[in-house]
Amino acid sequence: MSAQTSSSQAPEADLPELSAALHQAAERALTPLLDTDHLVGRVRRKRRTRAVVAAGLAAVLLAVGALAAPHLLTAKPDPANRTHKPRLALADVTEARMISWFASTLPPGGRISGASGLGMGQKPPADQIDTGQYVANAVFVYDNGHSAGRLNVFVQRWDANGVTKMPPGCATGKTNPGYSCTQTDVAGGGRLSLVQGGIQVPMQSVPMVDLSACLMFRSGGQVCVGEMNQTDLSTFPTHRDVPLTLAQLRASVTAPIWQQILAAIPKQGKLVPKSPSIEKVMAGLLPAGYAHTPVVRAKTKWELGYGSVLTGPQGKGSVFEDSVYNGMKASDSLAEFHQTYPHAVKLPDGDWLGESRLSGESGRGVVWNQAAVIHGTLWITMVALNSVDVSGPPTLSSPVLTLDQLATIAENPVWRQAMWG
Repeated sequence: MSAQTSSSQAPEADLPELSAALHQAAERALTPLLDTDHLVGRVRRKRRTRAVVAAGLAAVLLAVGALAAPHLLTAKPDPANRTHKPRLALADVTEARMISWFASTLPPGGRISGASGLGMGQKPPADQIDTGQYVANAVFVYDNGHSAGRLNVFVQRWDANGVTKMPPGCATGKTNPGYSCTQTDVAGGGRLSLVQGGIQVPMQSVPMVDLSACLMFRSGGQVCVGEMNQTDLSTFPTHRDVPLTLAQLRASVTAPIWQQILAAIPKQGKLVPKSPSIEKVMAGLLPAGYAHTPVVRAKTKWELGYGSVLTGPQGKGSVFEDSVYNGMKASDSLAEFHQTYPHAVKLPDGDWLGESRLSGESGRGVVWNQAAVIHGTLWITMVALNSVDVSGPPTLSSPVLTLDQLATIAENPVWRQAMWG
């Protein structure tokens, strides 16, 4: 992997005063953002923006594990000793070490299971997007003896691909019910953000709760630690509590080890995605026996992604994909999916499949077949019409592809590798 190295600013690991400031910020008395008893309310369906190949996309890749160095929780930088700290190289940041380092930042005595992760520069699994960016992450289930939940961490640079302005620490514009965020400036131009969110899923007694802490540095580094009250993303939570307090999240995200890792990451210029284009993916999955026009971006008032006109034995009809990362946490995304598809069924791999048939939505006599699969925060949605144009007129008595055909296309894991423009 090619990279461009920038030495315009000193790495965080060489700034002991910044490390001390981070710990001071972590120890400030911040009141709880939101009582989890109030994490209720139905999420309003809102337009989901398409993900771009940028630093934020790495959050979709969360998955990891841990080793042990309990002193990192309370250690404060000592200028006299910093020369004894070995510098890390990218090759040192392996999956196993990410898991171990993450575990070392957590309260002792907890039980960890189901750990996995990604080392720095390691190729992502086949079902995950490869943006070409240096990123390391870890995820596991942490049980403190009273409550268990899924914890994750990721480390990367936010200034890859030409980004020059530090991303906002808190969401702007409309947010989901139960969302709350505070941010604190730290010495050297850094920013610590604490986010608390949650949602009440219809027909479920226990709300989904998630907390996260993100630390961004002016020099381009970023580390985020998150937790949720679920142990499995494909199921609903059975308990309200998350295993870590906000103070424990702050302690984890400000641990010195993350600064050492960030110091090893070179600044990257233009990223070269290594995943297939959505046009190629869609064209390759259309069923045999149909002639089709080239797959191109749809130009309709309906928020449809790419489309093609198919010609089959009975005539012509259009097929579209509307696959997006919805920009929310996995728990919120799953809740919204079940609101959209109340009769969704769980697939053997843990994903969910929803189907619907709409008539007259976009034009008189126009019928839509729609099948959608949710994988984490990725919605893969396929739509078939009984017309060439979304608004009609009808050219077939029923959509050109059946719900089963659309479901087969949507369930294919190759979608997870595609890049969204």
